[in-house]
Amino acid sequence: IDASGAFHKGPAFADYFELRDRVAQREPDFARGFTEAIISYSLGRPFGFTDEELAQEILAAAKAKQYSVSEFIQALVLSQTFMKK
Repeated sequence: IDASGAFHKGPAFADYFELRDRVAQREPDFARGFTEAIISYSLGRPFGFTDEELAQEILAAAKAKQYSVSEFIQALVLSQTFMKK
């Protein structure tokens, strides 16, 4: 299996370990992208500017718990936006 690749307009990586290290170097960016993706998926629509406050709330909660995946999900599910869906 060839695990090499490159990020869009970013650095290349030769294997899984380099990919993991590259993601870890840009943890806040990865967390932001992940947040937008779970908001889009859970609300059934594209992420929009009206979701910015929700994204900031989720990111703050997740950052407080070292970006635990379960914290992203819990913060989203407990949000008013999700409950009103």
